[in-house]
Amino acid sequence: MNLLDRIDQRLDDTRYRLQQSDFEDCAAALIGHDYPGLVPVTGGTDHGLDAEFVRPNGQVLGLIITSSRTWEGAKKSLRGSLESARDHNKRVDQVVAANLAEVNRQKRIQLTAIAHEFRCELIQVYDRPWFAKAFRDEPDWRRKILHIEGGAFSLSRSPRGARPDEHQLPTVGRDELLDRAENSGQDLILGGVPGAGKSHVAGRLPGALFLEPNTAPGRLLDDLLTAKPTLVVVDDAGGRTDDMGHLLHARHAENLKFRVAVTCWPHEMESVADHLPNALDLEVDLVTVEEIGTLLRERGIPQTSSSSKAPGKPYGPDKRSGTRSGRSFAGPKHHLRPSSCSQPLPLSGTPTRIKPAPSRSYSNSAPRSSRS
Repeated sequence: MNLLDRIDQRLDDTRYRLQQSDFEDCAAALIGHDYPGLVPVTGGTDHGLDAEFVRPNGQVLGLIITSSRTWEGAKKSLRGSLESARDHNKRVDQVVAANLAEVNRQKRIQLTAIAHEFRCELIQVYDRPWFAKAFRDEPDWRRKILHIEGGAFSLSRSPRGARPDEHQLPTVGRDELLDRAENSGQDLILGGVPGAGKSHVAGRLPGALFLEPNTAPGRLLDDLLTAKPTLVVVDDAGGRTDDMGHLLHARHAENLKFRVAVTCWPHEMESVADHLPNALDLEVDLVTVEEIGTLLRERGIPQTSSSSKAPGKPYGPDKRSGTRSGRSFAGPKHHLRPSSCSQPLPLSGTPTRIKPAPSRSYSNSAPRSSRS
């Protein structure tokens, strides 16, 4: 069992009691990385807020934390804390909610409505998936809150750096690509420019587990034999030739049956293909304007006319032609998407004015016919 699964199992165990005060300290410290200047409020004097931050314009941002693992507990905490703040004439202009419940888009909208009842804006929700990833990456807090030791666990359900709400993001226009990848029976090479959605596609494949960087070969073999994966993903494989080599050696040495999927940039596909000579090449293109609209609507965000691209055209940098196996790929590694596309969608359901970010798109995909 990988580390994230062990963390989820502990959080699902209703017999395991979490200490509210310890979790409040933990949440305030972890969320403080996103909000420098956030000051914890000592117990007994918080009047509904567990931490607060006064912005330069005088607005007060309040943090409300509960260790409840149920949706009802999360709602009750937010409403009760805002009522307490109101009753004590405590100013709260914006609020951040932290809890251990599973909070999807519709539930975030409900929390936003509760905040509006008290004339404040809910700007962020940190829920169970976010804390699960934080506990994976923060061993001191993991041991204190969950009493789980880490160890060099080499397989994870999501890549490092993934959005906390990645599992909730919709998948738009990928049916053909996913169907081909699932049914090919081959190793896979997913190529595309940054932001096209390669990791998202890989994570949507059934049974996908991501290989952690720089895993010792012995530890990797033990985890492969224990987890018995059907698909192992090497994310950003262009710079991880050693990890790919260890993975493929373990598969061959132990006659294991899992497939390998790798993601890389277009100009890296040729070198990555040298390690996977029989893999299927699949190109993940940039998202189109229409698909941006679908993604925004799925997140509860009204679409704005932020692009002059014609309908159906990719949203992002113009491609520079470069051929491989008779197909056209985007230009060199340093051609990044423009800054206007780089802002992530907000975690809350609040209709914030943002610039849309490319999530995915793809066009043609073709197997490799031959290599020199």
